[in-house]
Amino acid sequence: MNILTLHDPENIFNISEQGKERFLNSIQANIISSHGRKFARFIFVTFFQNKEQSSLEWLSEFDLSSEWFQLQSKKDFLRKEKKSEKSSIKNIYLTHAGYEFLRIKKEFIPTDLKFMNGMHNSELNDPPRDEWEEWAREDCHALMALASDNEDVLEKLVEDIAKELKGMAVLKIEEGHTFKNKFGKTAEHFGYADGISQPVFYEKEGVLSRDLTSLDSVLVKEHGTTVDAFGSYMVFRKLEQNVKKFKESEEKLNQFLNSINQEDEIESGQKKHKDIAGGLIFGRMESGSPVFLEDAEENHDVNDFDFSFDPKGTQCPFHAHIRKTNPRGDKVRENLLSKAGEKAVRIARRGITYGQRDFEKEKVTGEFPEENVGLLFISFQQDIKAQFEIMQNIWANNNIDETLKINNSFNNHDPIIGQIGSEKPQPFPWYKIDGSVGTFSLPSFVKMKGGGYFFAPSISFVKNIKEKSEIIS
Repeated sequence: MNILTLHDPENIFNISEQGKERFLNSIQANIISSHGRKFARFIFVTFFQNKEQSSLEWLSEFDLSSEWFQLQSKKDFLRKEKKSEKSSIKNIYLTHAGYEFLRIKKEFIPTDLKFMNGMHNSELNDPPRDEWEEWAREDCHALMALASDNEDVLEKLVEDIAKELKGMAVLKIEEGHTFKNKFGKTAEHFGYADGISQPVFYEKEGVLSRDLTSLDSVLVKEHGTTVDAFGSYMVFRKLEQNVKKFKESEEKLNQFLNSINQEDEIESGQKKHKDIAGGLIFGRMESGSPVFLEDAEENHDVNDFDFSFDPKGTQCPFHAHIRKTNPRGDKVRENLLSKAGEKAVRIARRGITYGQRDFEKEKVTGEFPEENVGLLFISFQQDIKAQFEIMQNIWANNNIDETLKINNSFNNHDPIIGQIGSEKPQPFPWYKIDGSVGTFSLPSFVKMKGGGYFFAPSISFVKNIKEKSEIIS
């Protein structure tokens, strides 16, 4: 098999050509690259007291999927069997409570303070934990992530695991599935193409330099190991989307933009303002095309750009979702971060949508869901605080010291994923054709329903987990 070159410019991982297979066989799937399966099940596992030893036994025997397997599964001989269990992805992540329950020796427990304290103790403007969904109100011990291109196969996997863990653990399950928008793009429930700009950890033809990212931004060396074993910190958040509220606000914003620009358009002879309100909120149109393109409503796979051409945020607002979460040089121009420092915040997103929609009925009735649909947000990173929490809390939530709010890029939160702890609509600036600014308020469209911080241990760690525990050793 022809193996792509992993991007490790500082040679931190010391991966030889001969050692690539061994290295990738020890990294769990879906971290370095996305598995791309259509259906997913997330099983939150809380083991019963006095079942520590049997839990260790079960974990050590569980057949985990590796990055090596994931690469191989893209080969034709397996893709022909993509609807069989053989091509399914199976991963396990542990919480700090899980390491403690299994009595893992202290030297082997990940030391990230955010991981140890849990998401519920981080200041993210999330709802109080007692308002989260029931599955997230108490610490679980592990999270199993299963994925397949065949939902029946996936259900059988879940059924088999439930039988194996009967009498050993309480299981709570979240279901995910992908869907395509009218442009044939994988999308979120507001209808906009998702996952376009991602860090890439393999050196291959066509990868943009801005996306090519060093492995050390997503992998961390496991503690207490003498061999080269690596894992990754994982963030899970269930984000409920109010599609009805978004669509109503999108239409009202379109009307507002047309009204404030109408006089300028007549005087300048310009065309009527396009219906791009949602594109201005996201920074991209539903097709994934950047909103600032002249023919932005068309289907474009454009990702090679930064915002140096738009220093005032007149063409893509500073508060647009893609500009808030991936500033593309804004923080460098503001002298807040170096180019490398800004890039170091990027995370590997592996989320998937949840909830059922009747799209044909929606077309007829114009009625959109207000709850029970959304995104199961998943990200992998080397450092939760320095990556995910900067992106979410400082950039998206706009939680920064008031003295730093010195220009437009700091004046607003991200209207999509920003959590501000209030249901009250917030004012946002919108540029007119003549360069002046109008103000229109947007409500919150997304509510955090529960989540947690996990660690994705190496496969070698899980296979040898009994040796890492004080219970058996």
